[in-house]
Amino acid sequence: MTLLRNINFSDIFSDIRDNMNIDNKLIVDKNFGKFSFNTDWETIEISGITITPSDKNFRVENNELYFKNTKVLLYIRDQAMYGQPEDILKNYKSGYKFHLSWCKTLQSMFNSGKYEKYVVSTRQDDVLLVRAIGSNNKVYESEQKLHVCRYCLSTLNYKGYRYATKAQKDKIYNEFSLKEFFNVQNSDYSFHDMPKHDEYSAKTNIYPDNWEHVSELHRKLCHYRCERCGKNCSHDHKLLHVHHINGNKQDLRQTNLIALCRECHIAEHPHMRNLY
Repeated sequence: MTLLRNINFSDIFSDIRDNMNIDNKLIVDKNFGKFSFNTDWETIEISGITITPSDKNFRVENNELYFKNTKVLLYIRDQAMYGQPEDILKNYKSGYKFHLSWCKTLQSMFNSGKYEKYVVSTRQDDVLLVRAIGSNNKVYESEQKLHVCRYCLSTLNYKGYRYATKAQKDKIYNEFSLKEFFNVQNSDYSFHDMPKHDEYSAKTNIYPDNWEHVSELHRKLCHYRCERCGKNCSHDHKLLHVHHINGNKQDLRQTNLIALCRECHIAEHPHMRNLY
């Protein structure tokens, strides 16, 4: 599909109204239909964006990651921790790694349809925004020092990592610096297009306000049967959950939703077994 830029549909609608003899006084919003698909780094709400596999601005070149010709890193910012006490959420330390290349982890997430969990960032200080999401969509936000993915170091053979001894690999891993990676290891690259904003504008991965309605509607359409194992949960609807295939809780497309019984849902989130 081709997106046309800076289109004002109001002129088109005006002609249609004239042809249909519709009084312009009946038009509530004269700006209706004005859209712009121009994305500029400076117009990003606060900073950063969520990427999708089909985003034409995102590419992999020589195993490295680029967004709009700017070298970037990817990482999972939001971690669901439903049912955890507030003190745990406030002091949550992310164990996720950030990615610099199209490594086996990213390939696996892409192939399993969970790639949209990642946000793109251009920070060079090794400190990234992390959000722990508790019950009732309460968000606990902090900036944390995250570590590089070892698979990425191997894929890029950064400082000879791929063929180094274990002790040498640990040293490379522990001493890794994003600033050095972007400005020394890749001396032919500079952030001449560095956006003024980074990961802060990507929407928080929380359930939308209408989630209960959407969830119930999907389960009803499936006749309260698990779409994976076929278990009948019509006797107790709470035993049937609705899972987001790509991990993005804001994505309510039917193609991204699947009704799963408790057992099948646990298989998707084994670390959250106690919640289900």
